[in-house]
Amino acid sequence: MPHILRLGSDLVLEKPIRHGGLVIFQSDGNEPSKDSDETIIKLFNKDGDCQLQISIRPRDNVIGFNSQSRGGSSSAEELKPLGNYFAGPFCNITILDHRDHFEILSRYLTVHNFVKRHSGNTTNVAYGLSSGQTSCFSEVLVVSSYHSIKDLALAENSYFSEVKDDPENPLYAPH
Repeated sequence: MPHILRLGSDLVLEKPIRHGGLVIFQSDGNEPSKDSDETIIKLFNKDGDCQLQISIRPRDNVIGFNSQSRGGSSSAEELKPLGNYFAGPFCNITILDHRDHFEILSRYLTVHNFVKRHSGNTTNVAYGLSSGQTSCFSEVLVVSSYHSIKDLALAENSYFSEVKDDPENPLYAPH
């Protein structure tokens, strides 16, 4: 079930994301500009450790990935060029839990594989800025979580119903 995540807030997931699970963040239309401030998405475990922090910095043309134990210091940041990963409206970020690492995708392309430094299931997520007021995404993100890619596929398929009974040329429409 999709949930709303407003800029500057966090969200407790209905069910924790475990090995094989995924969480999707969807923006409703902003395209990152060079004037956008550092935009941050975080995943936390039940102990409050930040398992993954994604820091999108359009001014520097980079994406940073790191983690932080609760009350501790951040891990060494891994940087990737921003490139065109977030170009165009209706951007999404998909994060898959592979037990020992997270795979981060945007526009269905793998951006980075981040080795987990904090174990446990992801229980909550956050969306914010390091400073400033302009996110490179919309003010509100839609967050959806699934236990597996199969669950995602089933959820996507259940959204559509066949409305034309023609096996040669079926027509599908949203409910």
